[in-house]
Amino acid sequence: MTSLRLSVALQLFLVFASGAVVGGLAYRLYEKRLEVPEGPRMPPPPPPDRGRGASFRQRYVQELRDRLKLRPDQLSKLNEILETTGRKFFEARKRADMEIRALQENQQAQIRALLDPDQAAEYDRMLKEREEFIRRSRERMPGRRP
Repeated sequence: MTSLRLSVALQLFLVFASGAVVGGLAYRLYEKRLEVPEGPRMPPPPPPDRGRGASFRQRYVQELRDRLKLRPDQLSKLNEILETTGRKFFEARKRADMEIRALQENQQAQIRALLDPDQAAEYDRMLKEREEFIRRSRERMPGRRP
């Protein structure tokens, strides 16, 4: 009788343990499918004097001013440097995004060229679905560029 109880308990434990393992793996697979790829399709960031960067910049300037004991003339020059560099970063990001977008479009054109008309139509639908998925995912992620 004792061995029967032990056998039933062991089988019950194995059923629950295997369910937990399968559930964990399924959840991991589900989460992996929801991941939004980091992509170059992001629009350029806001100009350096607006948006999230403004509060970061204010904290940065305040920390430099306080820790380095900057004089007013140094503070003025610092702001000029940050403004100029911010504009350059913005322009560099914009150029890089345009270059990456051109590479993507070239890739898509090459793929489209090797497909049959039916396949090309389905490929275009896939691209639209992917863009819509990425757009919706970004709307749900606070702190990301739109």
